[in-house]
Amino acid sequence: MADAPVFRLRGLMGSDIIHFHAHLEAIEVRCWLDDWYQQPRSLLELETVMFTGWACVWAIEVDGRFVGVSGFSELDKGRGVGRFFIVIGETELWGKRLGGLVAADVIRRGFDELGLRKVVSDYLAPNVASEQLHRRLGFVEEGVLRADSWRRGEYVDRVLLARFA
Repeated sequence: MADAPVFRLRGLMGSDIIHFHAHLEAIEVRCWLDDWYQQPRSLLELETVMFTGWACVWAIEVDGRFVGVSGFSELDKGRGVGRFFIVIGETELWGKRLGGLVAADVIRRGFDELGLRKVVSDYLAPNVASEQLHRRLGFVEEGVLRADSWRRGEYVDRVLLARFA
């Protein structure tokens, strides 16, 4: 197996929103994201979501270029809970273990640096790669929202998961 790309997590910058917006143009990138992302979004809308106080977002860089984002939305430090997410917008990097390495680092930061006690996440059931990633990272299924989201011409289930520190 080829070596995984070397990555760096850094703080999100305003200029990253332009690249993220371009990633969302690709249906294969956005189809597995939350329903909100299924409609075209302006740069201002994306900037507002990414820079709110209820989210902690890191940019993912490979070879000095922005390739995606990861972090926690719905961050509730009072309860010690954050909702994990990852978007690798450069599809040529899919299947090269980058997602797993980034996810492991982000979740470690959530527990060690943000003081989270619980990380929640979800995936749409047809997304086998996301299911496998969550299982490898130690997430446990907590429930299923049946026929929750419309993707590719049908309603699909959303699987809810959690991992404790």
